[in-house]
Amino acid sequence: MHTALLIDEILETILEVCSAWTEQEYRSSLCQIARCCRAWSDPALDRLWVRLDGVTPLLRLLHQADIPGQGDIEERALARFRAYSRRVRSIKQTETVRIPSSMRGLVSLPRLTSIRFRNGGCQSADFWGISSNVREVDIHLGYNRRKGCTSDALTRYLEELHDASAGVEILRVRGTTSAQLLGSVAAYTSLRTLVLHVGTSLSMEIFCKIITFAALRTLTVDARHLDAEELLEGVTSLAMETEICPSLRDLTIQAKPALASALLQLIPSRTLETFRFDVQWTADAPQSPLREVFAHLPDSLRVFSLECFDDVDIVDRATLRPLARLAGLQRFDVQVAVTPCLDDQDAKDLASWWPSLEHFAVGAVEDVCGLPRDYGMTPVSYAFFARSCPALQSLALPVHIPQSADELPDAASLARTTPSNASGRPCTASRRAPLRRLDIGSREAIPPSISEFCDYVRALFPSLKSLEAAGHPDVDLVQQATCPQLNPALTTYYNDILSDFGVIIS
Repeated sequence: MHTALLIDEILETILEVCSAWTEQEYRSSLCQIARCCRAWSDPALDRLWVRLDGVTPLLRLLHQADIPGQGDIEERALARFRAYSRRVRSIKQTETVRIPSSMRGLVSLPRLTSIRFRNGGCQSADFWGISSNVREVDIHLGYNRRKGCTSDALTRYLEELHDASAGVEILRVRGTTSAQLLGSVAAYTSLRTLVLHVGTSLSMEIFCKIITFAALRTLTVDARHLDAEELLEGVTSLAMETEICPSLRDLTIQAKPALASALLQLIPSRTLETFRFDVQWTADAPQSPLREVFAHLPDSLRVFSLECFDDVDIVDRATLRPLARLAGLQRFDVQVAVTPCLDDQDAKDLASWWPSLEHFAVGAVEDVCGLPRDYGMTPVSYAFFARSCPALQSLALPVHIPQSADELPDAASLARTTPSNASGRPCTASRRAPLRRLDIGSREAIPPSISEFCDYVRALFPSLKSLEAAGHPDVDLVQQATCPQLNPALTTYYNDILSDFGVIIS
C-alpha cells in the first residue's frame, strides 16, 4: 500500500468520489474497505453508518443472547451499540420496530442531526433517546384517517426533543394529525423552516402562533380551509407588540385569495423575497380576486409562482398590472388550467416591467382543461424578451407559431407591435439574453414550420441549447430542422422581425 493512502485527507477525497456510485455498490465497497486495515476502518465505517434507513441495523448489535432474562442488557453489547450509534447523523424510520420497554431511552444517537419518520415508523418515535444535536425533523403520517398513524408517540417525542435541544431549525409535518401534535409544533418558536401539510388538522389558533415565530425564514403551509376574517380576529387577539413573520423570506401557501391577501398585509414589506401561491378557488370569489393579492406583494419580491388548476380564467393583463412595480423580479411562473389570453403588447409590457428576469413561464399553448383559446401572442413576443431581459435563461410563452404564409399577421399589425431601433433598445449580439431553454408549449404534432422558427429563435438567442414541446419529450426540435425545406414567406416574416429589432444575423 502506498503511504499516501494512509493520509486521512487523501482517503476522504477518494471515498467522496466513490459516493457517486450506486447506493449498493458504494455501501458494499465501504464494507470491504472497513475490513481492509485499521487505518481505513474508521473513515469507511463513518460513511457507512452516517445515514441509515431505519434503526434495525443498530438494534441487531444488541443480540438477544446478550440480554439476560431480567431485561438488562450486557454491558459489552451496550458498548458495541454506543460505538456505532455515535457515527449516525441521519436516519429515516419507516417501519414500526418493537422495542422492549426496558430498552426505552437506550436507543440513543448522540450525534444525530436529521431524522425522518414515515408511516409505521411514527409509532416507535418515543422509544428513541433524544439527541441535543438534532437540527431537522421530517414527519409524514399519511392522509388516510382510517389507516393513518396515531401521533401520540410523535407528540411525546417532539415534547422531549423541545426540552433537550434548542437547535431544531427545520420541521416538516405532513398528513392527518392531532391538535396535540400541532400544539407541540407551536412550541418550536426558534424554527427557521416550517412545512405544514396537515389539511383541516391545522386550526386558526395554531396558524396564528406559527406566523409570530421571530426566526422563521421559510414557511410552507396548506391553509385552504382557513378564513381571512378569522385570521384578522386571531391576530388582533395577540399582544400588540407581536410582529407577524418579521424574518420571513420564502412563503409557499395553498389558500383562498382573501386569506393570502390578508396575510401579505401583515408581513413586513422589507422581508419577503419568494412567494408561491397555490390558489384555492371558490364559487363565491369576487371578480378579479388575485388583483388584491398582487397589490400587497412587497417590492422586495424576487420569485413569484402561481398555480391554479380549477376550470376558471383568472389571469389577464389587468390582473397582472399590480406586479409591474416589482422591478427586481427574477423568476415568474404561472401555471393555470386556462392559459392566459395575452397578446404581443402584453409581452412587451411584461418584459419591460422586469428587466432582471432569469426565468419566465406563462402556461402552455394547450389548456389543461382542453378549452379552445385564440392566443394573441406571435413570435414577435420572443424579440421583446430578448431585447428587454438580458439575463433571461429560460422562457415559456403561449405563442402561436405560423405554420404557413396564410397564418401570417398583416403588415400593419406587425408595425404596431414591433418598435423601431429609434424608439426601443436594439437587440444587438451584446445585449441578447443568454437563453438556454425555450418551451413552445403543448403540441399534438411538430409544426411543419419548425425549420424557419428554429432559425429565428437561434438568431435571437444564440446560447439556446434546448427547444422543448410538451408531448414530445424525446424529439430534438433543433435536430429536426437541420435539413429544412424553407418557406420563403415565413423566412421573410422572421427576418423582418429580426431586422426591426436590430438583430444582426451572422
